[in-house]
Amino acid sequence: MPLGYSEGFYLMVVPLTLAPQDQPITEISTTDLKFRWFSKKWDENVIVLLPIINALATILTNYFSDGIANPGQIRVFLVLLFGVYFVTTKFPYKNPVAKIMLVFLAFLFYLTLISDYFSISLNVFIKVLASTFFIFFGIYYARNPDMLKRVSLSILVMLAIFVVNFIISNVFGLGARSYKGVENQLNFGASGVNLAKQITPILLMMPIILKFFTQKINRRIIYLLIFGGVIFVLFAFKRTPLFSLFLGYFIIGLILPDKSKTLKYSMVLGFLGLILSPFYLDQVLDNFQAREKAINLNDEENLERQARYQELNFGIDSWKDGTIKHQLIGTDVFASHESFKLDRMLHTDYIALLSGAGLIGLLGFLFIYFYKIWYLWRKVLTYKSAFFYYSFAVGSAILVNFMIMGVSGIVQAVEPRATVFLFLGLLIGFKPEYFSKQADDSVNR
Repeated sequence: MPLGYSEGFYLMVVPLTLAPQDQPITEISTTDLKFRWFSKKWDENVIVLLPIINALATILTNYFSDGIANPGQIRVFLVLLFGVYFVTTKFPYKNPVAKIMLVFLAFLFYLTLISDYFSISLNVFIKVLASTFFIFFGIYYARNPDMLKRVSLSILVMLAIFVVNFIISNVFGLGARSYKGVENQLNFGASGVNLAKQITPILLMMPIILKFFTQKINRRIIYLLIFGGVIFVLFAFKRTPLFSLFLGYFIIGLILPDKSKTLKYSMVLGFLGLILSPFYLDQVLDNFQAREKAINLNDEENLERQARYQELNFGIDSWKDGTIKHQLIGTDVFASHESFKLDRMLHTDYIALLSGAGLIGLLGFLFIYFYKIWYLWRKVLTYKSAFFYYSFAVGSAILVNFMIMGVSGIVQAVEPRATVFLFLGLLIGFKPEYFSKQADDSVNR
């Protein structure tokens, strides 16, 4: 008798979770089971669709004016609507990561209520709330062991949408162009070069995602998507995503137990990069030279004119000179630029939080990052399996990636936080006993 869906998945994946920590991770075969991207449960299907909705909202938002018809606004409304249902029926109150993040959200909401610029603070808080919901979704739905694979497939579709959008933008000349002075300027769609911030963490997820798709045709498609994503990041030449991408893979290689396999893949990728360099190297160097002319890092006077450098000085000085209340809980969370009469919002996450949420808000924000890394490491110590080594390595790389990209600002945007939080939530919430539960349920049916 052929295996049912649940039994098949159980038998394919349990060896992975029981693998000794000093052995390479066991491949997860998808060839002997009937994989269902969508199920009969509507709420699970919503979770699976969310990365695709995020991708479409990201590439389309800037083509529309602000208002209820804007795809970004529609996305936030749908997430909040599902989030209210989720919090009242399924919230994972027992998970410590979920508890800590809920407390931090409550703190930010309190600061929003007492802000003198309530409407501005509330508008940004809603975006922070919407993106944070995703980690709660991931933690809860991780109890269904196939959700990680189903969401991984949606994330691959998300990356495909970004790559296709990049190609279409250049064919039809749509959206923002690359830096002035570049000989062959490229189009990056309505999202511009900042889309690199969303593609970078997706690329860091690949060591886990690839384990779910082992057939040659699937692997080749994924490699093409990875190549397209890397090319986008290289051509966009945003320093923070580029640096965090290379650092992220260095962290993954450092943590994974099978160093020989890591070295082999690194050499293969380096060799492929060298062979394909004639197709992209001139464009990358051209972008670098144009960027260097635009921002001469050796010119201190020029550096001081950069807004983020000014933000750093402003944030530290205003905090040191502020009242005890301002130093502890800040002033006008997410709207400090209004209270301090600045020309634009504070874009650096750490300065924005220091100014708007004080030392308590900044330390709480950093504590959550490190607590997630520690939580993933504790799962390695508890279950001692290769799967959790991969979870810890990839999760740590993504979180470090976010901490670095916080310099250019991501906390006040729905993406890339939302989809990354969903993936991290699935890693944080997953437990090997969920496989046994699913197998038992399938036997008892």
